[in-house]
Amino acid sequence: MVADFDDFRECYHVCDIREFYIPLNADDDREGLGIRRIERLASRIRKYASDVKLYMMITSGCLNDHHPGLPRIENEWVLWAYYLFDGVSVGGSFYLAELDSYMRETERHRSSQPPIFITDVRIGEYALFGTIPFCDKKHLFGRNAITVESEVIGVYPERRQIVVRGGYSEIDTDQCTLLSGGLSFSDISSEYTIYNDPFLRYKRGDKVEVVPNYKSLVKLQNVAREYTK
Repeated sequence: MVADFDDFRECYHVCDIREFYIPLNADDDREGLGIRRIERLASRIRKYASDVKLYMMITSGCLNDHHPGLPRIENEWVLWAYYLFDGVSVGGSFYLAELDSYMRETERHRSSQPPIFITDVRIGEYALFGTIPFCDKKHLFGRNAITVESEVIGVYPERRQIVVRGGYSEIDTDQCTLLSGGLSFSDISSEYTIYNDPFLRYKRGDKVEVVPNYKSLVKLQNVAREYTK
């Protein structure tokens, strides 16, 4: 990704890169260049090198409700972007839902192909959880890619509870989706989580499985862990 000509030249000559993404500030004010600046930069790159591929990059984040819809992107493509760029890269899992609706409205769903100018969709949340922000179309959802298993280290039959490794210093179990059956969340400390076990199913050494929320994934980057398939 480049946002000025000096960056482009360094990547082109020093790194031998031939594909470039130029970010567009599409009314979200997060990052990227305005339309006039991105036009000038793309035009300058085209004149400088004929062997590159250029993609306009929509950088809207998954929590940004000001992201440009596909009709707006198609309009920009038809008006000016098509002669400078090889395609448009859209970012945010919510574009999966927009593509579904857009193709149905334009009858493109018959071929199951997105608009020809969309070269890639950089999905984030969907790749991790199979969910799509701002979307209630369950048929579009996938499976979560990551689950977390924690060991039961304490069993208290008199109060029908268990204690599991992992507290809010490592994972927000109160905000995670509990997969293990027969349990319900009770409380959390910095190091441990307490679950209600009304049927006394669990013993020391058993595993409790949850789907982490996004904040927990960030925390887990800095936690000792073991990966399993």
